[in-house]
Amino acid sequence: MDNKYTRAAGWFPEDWATYSADFNHFHYGGGLNVRGYSGYVASNTEGSDTFAIFAGTRGASVNAELSASRWMNKATGKVSRYVSIDPYLFCDAGILGNDDDQYSDLRVNAGFGTAFAVKSRRFNKTKPLVIRVDLPLFLNRVPEDQEYIGFRYLVGINRAF
Repeated sequence: MDNKYTRAAGWFPEDWATYSADFNHFHYGGGLNVRGYSGYVASNTEGSDTFAIFAGTRGASVNAELSASRWMNKATGKVSRYVSIDPYLFCDAGILGNDDDQYSDLRVNAGFGTAFAVKSRRFNKTKPLVIRVDLPLFLNRVPEDQEYIGFRYLVGINRAF
């Protein structure tokens, strides 16, 4: 709710920010940040019980990014005064849990992305506007009709963490 770009509908299509049996295309920074599973109604099966795990209040994750901004901003020259471009490789791994002490299997994703920071006081007087595009190309748990390696994309405002 503190982010003026995501607290109201209209900036992104509504179906990008809903939960479904498929992955969506918008990622809010915060939480466990297992980006490849953003908007996915993660389910898990224990014995004969299948339970939804996406709205859990427990979990643990590890997130890593390897940035290449040092080389990119030198290459962009004068443009870098107005826009900072930060390409990176990322890998996220996490376990989600719900209030009934049920936990998901390990969810892992990896891919690459780019963060564009618009350095204009017109958009924000204290921080630059950061628009992220993440491409989680590998997921270790996918719906039956999808492949582990495939083209998926996410758009986000501000850094993931």
